[in-house]
Amino acid sequence: MQTEQAVKMAAKLYECRDTAKRLFGDRYKDKMDAYIQVVKSAANAMGCSELAAATTLSNKAEGGVTAICYLSAVVEMTEPSN
Repeated sequence: MQTEQAVKMAAKLYECRDTAKRLFGDRYKDKMDAYIQVVKSAANAMGCSELAAATTLSNKAEGGVTAICYLSAVVEMTEPSN
């Protein structure tokens, strides 16, 4: 069951990245670079993984584009776009 949940979570994260790419177009890389730095700093400050930090930041953002960007940043950190 955990594998199924992990696959579903990964699909949602990639969906966030696809959404952010559509929203930002040519500005996507610059936007993600900024969000990546925030996620890395938060992970360091909280002493947790980058995924945990992005999830926490996303929850504090209370949804919307900002939440999508934090989650997209984690995907970019793991598997950068071309």
